[in-house]
Amino acid sequence: MQAKDRLSGISDTASARELVVFGKDLVGPLNVAVRNLYRRQPEILAAWKNASRIGGGNGGDSPADPSDAPTPTPEPSK
Repeated sequence: MQAKDRLSGISDTASARELVVFGKDLVGPLNVAVRNLYRRQPEILAAWKNASRIGGGNGGDSPADPSDAPTPTPEPSK
């Protein structure tokens, strides 16, 4: 019974890793969309940045990602 439990645990870990990779692949394009959609709403952007952060598992902050910088938007001419 222990061997079966151990194999199940290994399979669960592999599945979890695949889901993390899948999630990381989705966050990039979503960051672009969210930043563009809510560029004038800093509270929503701050909440998104907090919710979408995928840490390294050590409890510390992840290194800064240059793609997290807001996309400059020119002001409309008056």
